[in-house]
Amino acid sequence: MAQRVVQISTSILYLLVFAMPILGLATYGGVDLQFTAADIAAIRFTVLQAILSAALSVALAISASRALARQNFKGREVLISILSAPFILPVIVAISGVLFIFGREGVFNQFLGSLGQETVSIYGLSGILLVHVFFNLPLAIRILLFGWGAIPIEHHRVARGLKLNAWTRFKIIELPMLVSRVPAATAIIFVICLSSFAVALLLGGGPRATTVELAIYQAFRFDFDIAKAGQLALVQTCFAAVAIIISFAVMKRLDVGIGYLPTEPMGHSRTVRMVDLGM
Repeated sequence: MAQRVVQISTSILYLLVFAMPILGLATYGGVDLQFTAADIAAIRFTVLQAILSAALSVALAISASRALARQNFKGREVLISILSAPFILPVIVAISGVLFIFGREGVFNQFLGSLGQETVSIYGLSGILLVHVFFNLPLAIRILLFGWGAIPIEHHRVARGLKLNAWTRFKIIELPMLVSRVPAATAIIFVICLSSFAVALLLGGGPRATTVELAIYQAFRFDFDIAKAGQLALVQTCFAAVAIIISFAVMKRLDVGIGYLPTEPMGHSRTVRMVDLGM
């Protein structure tokens, strides 16, 4: 009972420490929680791009992490280590690379122009999604890779002994792990994309692609409207808190047992190896 009280008290303390400054800003100069049409549009776009970024990153990571988990090849550890590169890569460097390839004068558009085709614009939602997936796909792969490794290798041996087909093995052994890990990975990436600033600032593409972070910056930088900035920050904090709470609730109810990393590959056929290499 005492431990429970300490946990609740600590949680309330953390909530007050983080929430009180934002509430103070939000009520600066009087309480006015009315949002303009531009604020509502920014909130909608922020949630939309965060959901799409998280969904794309996790969807691509499922196949890639499964391929890494069930194949043992030379350089596998090096490849997994390289996945950490986007974590230390400055955002502006990644955006510069994207613009070099897909910008108005980028390599891809020059190639399309040489073929007489219409060029594409990287600014707006498509550019934001591309950069977010570049940064968050490796994170999703690392999270799910631990999930694949948590499945006891004995489960795969029993499945092979029972001669279960691929779909049955996936449904019985692998799907419970995905149900447990995917919501957590999605929530983490959702929160990261929810607070993305530099990507939206450089690739936003105008008022139609303005995020809450960018709206907060504009409220401070151009309007010096501290109350409005605090209100938008409070909205963003609430979205992030809800995503984290849902993630922890799902993990607590559906989590799988933690085991050791597989010591033998789970896919042996030539076709499976070729598919994994493509992933």
